[in-house]
Amino acid sequence: MQQARLDAQVRNKSGKGVARSLRRDGKVPAVLYGREKGTLSLQIDDRTFQTLLRNYGSNVLVDLALPGNEIETVIIKSLQRHPVKRNVLHADFQRISLEEKITTSVVIEAVGTPIGVRDGGVLTLTRRQISVIVCHSTHQILYKSMSKDLILEIVSEFQTLSSTMRNWRFWRAQ
Repeated sequence: MQQARLDAQVRNKSGKGVARSLRRDGKVPAVLYGREKGTLSLQIDDRTFQTLLRNYGSNVLVDLALPGNEIETVIIKSLQRHPVKRNVLHADFQRISLEEKITTSVVIEAVGTPIGVRDGGVLTLTRRQISVIVCHSTHQILYKSMSKDLILEIVSEFQTLSSTMRNWRFWRAQ
């Protein structure tokens, strides 16, 4: 599993006006929380963050470099985007431990054209992502692996789906 690196600066001011001025200056307001440590208000470079999202996606472990040579291992818990422009308005980072369970969302990627679609049917995906539990204890089950081996996406081949099949499901790992 690749880990991305991102530099962040601590910001002292908060509020709507401060956030707008940060965005004008090419920064993204962010917050860091979790693991029974205090919450930090941060600012990150917009261009660097967009490159990280483009190269790794939003489901990646990030080494967040803070002032004072402090590095925190985090995941991107939430992104707020502009409804039209789709640029990032705010980011939430959650501290994690590689030895503890975390819950994260994983994208479902449909590969191939189902037989039913070729015969005139329609494929409707009701969910494009699912929540999975990632834990340290086992490597054998797809939904449960070490936090450092975070699942980026679940790729499913839909080529064998016929028009008579009604449901296709992921079953919960036991």
